Amino acid sequence: MVVEDPRIYLEMPLIFRKNKSLSFDFLVDKVVERVRGWTKNLLSYGGWEVFIKVVAQALSTYIMTCYLLLEHLVSQIVLVVRNFWWFGRISESGWLMIAWKDLCTPKRVGGLYFRDLYQFNPTLLDKQVWRFMIYPNSLV
Repeated sequence: MVVEDPRIYLEMPLIFRKNKSLSFDFLVDKVVERVRGWTKNLLSYGGWEVFIKVVAQALSTYIMTCYLLLEHLVSQIVLVVRNFWWFGRISESGWLMIAWKDLCTPKRVGGLYFRDLYQFNPTLLDKQVWRFMIYPNSLV
């Protein structure tokens, strides 16, 4: 296997720059690229919900299991996803009918159960710590 960039492995940075946010900007760009390809006219509300859950929010999951992302990177991802939900485009803004945190609540409470990425990232890291405590001889 030929490695093009030895600083990146499985699309994750192995070496960080002085500015950590520059090392993870590719993640925000990837979410923007995926969301930009879709418009509101092509999907129903159920389709938007599935698209956000399966594509937009899932892109960052693997990296969040290994690294704690900076809050402003998480807020950029949330902003892209939120604007897609409300306006169908990532560059538009306007009047929001329901707060995003309310949409992240479970469906039985009235939300859509989108992931709250601010809480999801530390939870994934806690899961890794738990795994290392339970299986201390596991391969790191």
